[in-house]
Amino acid sequence: MPRSAHKLASTGKGGFVARKVIPLDVRDEYAKLYNQHTEERLNTGPMPVLLARAKHREWSSEIEARFANIRAAKKGEGRTVTPKEARRWPVSGTTGSPRGWQRTLGRQTCGGTTNGSCA
Repeated sequence: MPRSAHKLASTGKGGFVARKVIPLDVRDEYAKLYNQHTEERLNTGPMPVLLARAKHREWSSEIEARFANIRAAKKGEGRTVTPKEARRWPVSGTTGSPRGWQRTLGRQTCGGTTNGSCA
């Protein structure tokens, strides 16, 4: 599905707004999860245009990931990770204690056990 660019419009008070229509195939599930049925809106408030563009890109990727995750759930496939989530995700070869990464992931797996008895 081609991704169309969504306009970031300026307001009279120095802020920016954008809208994104929720596709029909995900609309019902999206409404259950996020309490929005027809469209999502972004209002940055007063800020410089460069920051507003960055915020718009992050917002747009989050919304698109939500759509992709709903579609994937319908098909029984895995979920899409947003760039914001990916920055928090551990990467192989990362420094730091494995125990800390396991806590980040929400599980304890030490030596093949899952009982939380890491030494």
